Amino acid sequence: MRIEVPPDATLRYPGYGIRGATCTAASLQPLRLPVKSFIKLREVGGTTVIELEPLLVSNPELAKKITAGFPTIYIYLPVTGLTITDGLYDVTGFSLGNYSTFSIGIQFSDRVEREISHAADLILAAMQGLVNTDSWSPFCDAIRSLSDILFLNANGSAFKTNKRLRFVSGAADEQFDFIPGTTQLRSIFNNRTGTLSLVSTDTDPATNQLWVNTDKNGNAAISAGSTNISADTRIILFAQITQWMAPQSRTDFLHPIPRFTWKNKITTFVNGPDYYNDLFHELNNAASADGKFFLC
Repeated sequence: MRIEVPPDATLRYPGYGIRGATCTAASLQPLRLPVKSFIKLREVGGTTVIELEPLLVSNPELAKKITAGFPTIYIYLPVTGLTITDGLYDVTGFSLGNYSTFSIGIQFSDRVEREISHAADLILAAMQGLVNTDSWSPFCDAIRSLSDILFLNANGSAFKTNKRLRFVSGAADEQFDFIPGTTQLRSIFNNRTGTLSLVSTDTDPATNQLWVNTDKNGNAAISAGSTNISADTRIILFAQITQWMAPQSRTDFLHPIPRFTWKNKITTFVNGPDYYNDLFHELNNAASADGKFFLC
């Protein structure tokens, strides 16, 4: 299911559609805050939407392990008139009331669309060895089998048009149409390992196709032409590089720049001094007779 965040500018993700799940119990059960959190409540029709922002700054080691950015949790309750007010709730286990059903969704600050099972697994992986997982782990187990594998564009959002795909698993070679919002990849793969590729109808070779495969712990594998499917696959990102990367502006004969190249080395810098030390080093090298320096 999708959870629609109210278009309220005071919320963190106003108007977002987030993949979520509806949780039910046989009887009324207390719904408690897992950690110190800042919450906002908004009534929409006959429901109450709770935006819950865990304050992970109180646990910096946990925050550093959630590489997708801080999670924001949205809870939909089938009631209105709650006496809880907006603000900081610093008591772990604070009860939001007793309910037999509610809906929940999780959005990370990287804004990539995820099934709630994948989002929950990322939080669980970060918690390992740092905090108690006894209450979160059963929730992850309960929804994992209900979650689909997402096939998204390179920006982490849903495709607008159909894609013709091929899945090869053992001796089976199957072609099918991926229809956004309809196709369930998990049912097609059915726990099989194999290789997924695009059935191309244009002249672009498969080597111009970029695939990023992310597992339940957030580990990403990048490949060209196809991607390997495993039991842990949660998100598949795809880009046709010749359409995704614009032509470069430098077209003179002295230093022509291709639209893209493979196997480049990327170095990330945490702070300013490291960046500027490297920048000045490269600029000095570029001052030589055959030196080059391109700033993107």
